[in-house]
Amino acid sequence: MLHVEKKGPQFHETSISVYQDGQFYIERNDRKLFRYRFAIRSGRGVLPENIHAPLRVLAQSTQLRNLRTQPAIPIRSGDAEGWYVHIGQNVLAFTTEYGSTPPKEVVDLFRDLESVVPIETSLGTVADVCLGFCYDPVAGLGLADTSIRCREQNGTHCM
Repeated sequence: MLHVEKKGPQFHETSISVYQDGQFYIERNDRKLFRYRFAIRSGRGVLPENIHAPLRVLAQSTQLRNLRTQPAIPIRSGDAEGWYVHIGQNVLAFTTEYGSTPPKEVVDLFRDLESVVPIETSLGTVADVCLGFCYDPVAGLGLADTSIRCREQNGTHCM
């Protein structure tokens, strides 16, 4: 799951990955357009059963698995919000630009996941060769490398 808030040139991003064994990884960053480096805060841990059980139910939900949305593309408006969910082979995109909102269960579960304190944390710095213009929610979900898209398009225009 990925939640992105954009306020002018500032992006606030939180990505949470959960695995079948209950392990989770969380990564947060705040990046700005035209900036080469930005800090990332990450952590990992094991979910308590009271959060992992509802997550399994949601992940197996045929309603969510059969849901189709517009493609997951970067948000471009000055003030916008995006929720992205990778489930099965689908990436669901709910954005203010599309005028769509995520199911309440997704938002509630995301908030529960955010509240779990990781057992290990780290702080790092990432270089952004595209200065924020290559931002891609699919890469934010860990499903693609944004820099590949830039190279494929000769680095002159990144989707």
